[in-house]
Amino acid sequence: MDVLTQKMNQDDKGIINVDFTVAIVIFVLAFSFVFYALAGSTAPYRSEYNQMYPIANRVTDILVKDSGWWDDGLNNGTDWESAWGTNQSAVKRIGFTINETRHNVLGETKLNVLMSADSSGTLTWWEYPVASTDAAELENATRALGLGGYNFYLQVRPINVTTYDSTAADGRIVDEVPASGVVVQIERFALLPHDDKVDKYQIVLWVW
Repeated sequence: MDVLTQKMNQDDKGIINVDFTVAIVIFVLAFSFVFYALAGSTAPYRSEYNQMYPIANRVTDILVKDSGWWDDGLNNGTDWESAWGTNQSAVKRIGFTINETRHNVLGETKLNVLMSADSSGTLTWWEYPVASTDAAELENATRALGLGGYNFYLQVRPINVTTYDSTAADGRIVDEVPASGVVVQIERFALLPHDDKVDKYQIVLWVW
């Protein structure tokens, strides 16, 4: 009887070892399937994000480091804002700096020519595009910003929270920027001289 019991115990151990091995194999296979399925489903989003990010990053870099450029074949210059009202197709590049040597110092005139201004407290914030933006203008702005083929929304907003209420600007983000899908957000900081003072501002660009 003892020999029979011992043999049965050995058989049980063998069965348990086989069952354990099979369970481990099934678990590894299931985990691998889920991992690769999820990786495959997010790959297109990662690829699109990786394409959009350097474009959006370059655009914001130009906005805070470049004055822009216009050229109608006869005349040209960095004061693209002077041509925007009459010959938008001549504007080759949009930049917001006062001049080429003053990086991160914005020109209020350039902002006002392109963007829609709104006041909050004692400070002003800008956005583009808005509901009233003409389709042809938006096409030219998209081209001159270097965002051809993409949708975008741009804000220039103060970061002095003591004199600025961001409620309206935040609400506009909810209205304009998609809540799902691939959206790239880039932020830059700059100075804006106006009303005999200099305030710190944030440039935020969303691209999708």
